[in-house]
Amino acid sequence: MRKRRDRVRHLKKLLLPLAALSLTGACSLAGGGDPEEALQSMLAKVKARNDLVFEGHSEIQAAGLSFSQRSVIKGRGSSKEAAAGPGGGTLAPDWNPVDKLLQLETIGRKAEWEKGDPTGQGRALAVSVDREQWTKLVVEQWNQELRSIADDQSAKLTKARSELRPADADRLKAEVDAKLAEAGARLEALKTQVTADGRYRIQLDRSSGLPQQLTIETTLRYQKNGQPTEEKWLATYNLEPGGTPKPLPPS
Repeated sequence: MRKRRDRVRHLKKLLLPLAALSLTGACSLAGGGDPEEALQSMLAKVKARNDLVFEGHSEIQAAGLSFSQRSVIKGRGSSKEAAAGPGGGTLAPDWNPVDKLLQLETIGRKAEWEKGDPTGQGRALAVSVDREQWTKLVVEQWNQELRSIADDQSAKLTKARSELRPADADRLKAEVDAKLAEAGARLEALKTQVTADGRYRIQLDRSSGLPQQLTIETTLRYQKNGQPTEEKWLATYNLEPGGTPKPLPPS
């Protein structure tokens, strides 16, 4: 009997560490693990496929103003099928979410699990990016937009010349050139003072590790009429591999 009790005690001593190890492993599996590793794994999966379908919208919110302008973007992989919507005129870019995700491979960043969820149970990554690099990306986006506008106006002027008298066509060209020069000057002035903070929120699919939803928030700070001004760009996308993304809720 005594020997049996000794064997039971010995088995308990062996089983307790194993139980603790098993519990630790279960907790590890239940959590999200290291956020940087989760981000790298997600990026590798996105890079390896070209069938991610997405749908989303971008929005601009200027401090002190009670309006927001929205535009809509749809596409597949690294191409955009459409980038248009009501209320044009916003500087908020219609980014391709796949391209913006892969951009995280080349810029300074810090990945964490979403605030309030330090273990990653909800599988939502919060990624902040380097301010200087993000500001450069924003400025380059503005430059591209201005070049696109200039090219578009040039094409329209070429077409209009066949329908206008030479003097009228020259006058119209001078007006367009003046407006483009003014816009360029404003952009150059803004580039010297603007700073941009970028932050990603990436909701991961639990089974595949692919992104289900992506929100990119850009906070711009600059001087306007001598006053500090803050402006936010919000871009939100739903993504689905090879299928139809869930529609975004109405604004």
